Amino acid sequence: TVAEARREILGRFGDWPKPATPPPTVSVAAGAPSPQERTIKRDLTQATVTMGRRAIRQDNPEYFPLVVANYILGGGSTSRLYQRVREEGGLAYSVFSYVSPGRYGATAIVGLQTRTAEVARAVELTREQLARMSREAVSDRELALAKSYLLGSFPLRLDTSSKVANFLVAVEEQGLGLDYADRFKERVAKVTADDVQRVAGRYLTPQTFDVVIVGNIGPVSQAR
Repeated sequence: TVAEARREILGRFGDWPKPATPPPTVSVAAGAPSPQERTIKRDLTQATVTMGRRAIRQDNPEYFPLVVANYILGGGSTSRLYQRVREEGGLAYSVFSYVSPGRYGATAIVGLQTRTAEVARAVELTREQLARMSREAVSDRELALAKSYLLGSFPLRLDTSSKVANFLVAVEEQGLGLDYADRFKERVAKVTADDVQRVAGRYLTPQTFDVVIVGNIGPVSQAR
């Protein structure tokens, strides 16, 4: 029962003192003042590229349009990055993007692996797709596919006892409230193409991303 669980937990952890100092704070959504590029030399046949910047947590209303925007950008095989960089360009087997809403620092990440000789071109195409997200509205089909996937796959995050437990821990840690699952589905369903374009302009502009490249290459220019 709840009473039994509470008794066992308090018996083991009830005397832990509360920290005297408040937890650290991290500025929200601010990109790096001067985004940097770092190349780490390794004698590899392929190079790994990771682009990242600060983003927003789930308690920010703009998180839901950002999740939809991210899926359209690089969330699956129908995404713009997958189609442009992999299918059309033939430059990468793996290319993706995701949003990681950590408690003390959320991030937006774009990643790919490509042949050493193709790094500059692959990064250029990736930046083009990032810029395109805020330059023009996404299509009705892209928006519908993204929302359908996000809403349809959500129950799979709660289909075992372990997943439910992990979800409840995450909700508690982030302070989201036990109705978060319902709010997630409701907010995602309401996202419009204008919402996607607006948040992309704030959190997905290519010039706000730091870049790390691991491979046997020189620096890649920050040309826009």
